[in-house]
Amino acid sequence: DAFEAVKAVYNDSVDVETSAVKEFIASADFPNNFDSPEVRAQYSTDNLLRLGL
Repeated sequence: DAFEAVKAVYNDSVDVETSAVKEFIASADFPNNFDSPEVRAQYSTDNLLRLGL
């Protein structure tokens, strides 16, 4: 019917936007155990990126 024809025309031109931040987070390798001493040291406040704020 007409609705399906119009829908098909507009669906072809619709681009799905992807977020670069979401893609980055999805690609990150997060540890399973945040209680281990090594992981706690890795994510400690001393290891945060200094941005000069």
